[in-house]
Amino acid sequence: MEYFKLVAALLTLAGSLAHAEALGTDFSYQGHLSAGGVPANGNYDLTFALFNTNTGGSQVGSPLTNAATPVSNGLFGVTLDFGSGVFTGSNLWLQIGVRTNGATVAFTVLSPRQAMLAVPYALYALTPAGPPGSAQDREGERDVWGREGGGRHAL
Repeated sequence: MEYFKLVAALLTLAGSLAHAEALGTDFSYQGHLSAGGVPANGNYDLTFALFNTNTGGSQVGSPLTNAATPVSNGLFGVTLDFGSGVFTGSNLWLQIGVRTNGATVAFTVLSPRQAMLAVPYALYALTPAGPPGSAQDREGERDVWGREGGGRHAL
């Protein structure tokens, strides 16, 4: 009887692993936008860029533009994806630009830039450089199958 419970549990686990998907590099950003001291309403074009300092500095990666972003009572939410090579552990700041939806004028850059915090940096853990204790730090250890060279499941 215990054997059948174990087999059933393993089949359930195997079925759920078959549907597992890789974690993407996108993340959510929410903000509050005011126009003339009053919470904004309507659709706005927003642009987002990463910089290596809170003022001046150099842009890191490519900018993203979200056209026709709905804003209600000043609140907006967007999903941003700067790709996998941007968050490398260095300090970064998010610069936001805004303009009325469909306008042909330049974006008004909002100030100050927003410091990027821990959640986007968790993406760094997905890279080969990874966090401390990653595979390259485990040379000579045996993995769960008893092979040399480590891996993420060292014994």
